[in-house]
Amino acid sequence: MATGDVLIKTGTIIVLADTTDHAPGATAQNNLGTRTDQIDLTSLANASYRQSAKFDFGGGTALWAPDWAVTAAIEPVSAPAATLAATLWVGFSESATAGQDNPGNLTGADADYFGYGTVNTDADEAISQLIRIGAVTSTADADIFVGNVGIIRPTARYGIVVVKNNYGIALAADAIEMSIRISPLIPQAQ
Repeated sequence: MATGDVLIKTGTIIVLADTTDHAPGATAQNNLGTRTDQIDLTSLANASYRQSAKFDFGGGTALWAPDWAVTAAIEPVSAPAATLAATLWVGFSESATAGQDNPGNLTGADADYFGYGTVNTDADEAISQLIRIGAVTSTADADIFVGNVGIIRPTARYGIVVVKNNYGIALAADAIEMSIRISPLIPQAQ
């Protein structure tokens, strides 16, 4: 390694999962880490959206990494058709308060997401006000799908993730193995 190289180190991760159910095995391939913030994907119906609670990229400080890698573990209730997707978006906020300064009418609380209306088609209209991260594509197997979803660059200190289930079937009736890991990618001069 030459002097002056800039390498990436990983900092403290954010793990969105359900308070009650999240308990993946320590050796499970889908163990994305210990839950830090709330999202409950239990039984999320096909074509439905779920938003996370608002979380802090700064971990309690006003500084945060410039880039974050997003990985998700999503479990449908049974084997879906191949090449369907659970898609993730993020909305950024300058306010730590759940319901303030949120794009796309996000509430900042772990809840169903309907955009500015009351049904999923309203969310279909409002979702473009958020930033698409990527998707976890299905195989035709009854399994937990773990995928590298994408890289995000937060433009504000706080974030809210939205998941849309498009697997053609509901997600599993518990959220034991389902989570979203958001890992900071911190440049470090050598």
